[in-house]
Amino acid sequence: MEKKKENVKTETAETEAKMEKVASLVKPLDILVVDDVYANRFLVETILGDAYVCEGAGSTAEMFRMLMKKKPRLILLDLMMPFENGFEALGKLKADPSLKSIPVIVVSAKDSREDVVKAMGLGAVDYVVKPVEEGLLLRKVRKALGDPERMPAFVPPVE
Repeated sequence: MEKKKENVKTETAETEAKMEKVASLVKPLDILVVDDVYANRFLVETILGDAYVCEGAGSTAEMFRMLMKKKPRLILLDLMMPFENGFEALGKLKADPSLKSIPVIVVSAKDSREDVVKAMGLGAVDYVVKPVEEGLLLRKVRKALGDPERMPAFVPPVE
């Protein structure tokens, strides 16, 4: 009888694990965070993770591979990356009919007026300068997605 109970517990745990895996595949992707620095992706995903489903890509090539499988509601894109920079990737995104409707917020350490104007001219809907300020990022993401109800319980004030 004890062995039977252990088998049932094991089967139940395995079934629950399978169900969670399936559920995670079914959840729509809200935000794709594209940055070659893992710590930056982790920080942004941590800030937004309570309110949104986030995934990260370490390069623009990885981003385009991911976009072939599923489309996010929003892309957060760094500009300074090896091989293909964010400006080039943004231009390709907005030139592709199947991707151009995805809003893009640039998140970059580049803070010159020329960079902001160039990114917005290429189709970015907003621009956030690193280091990222949590409350500001949350507000800009919420605005880009039109999701006031998906905010976490506490949003730090913008100083």
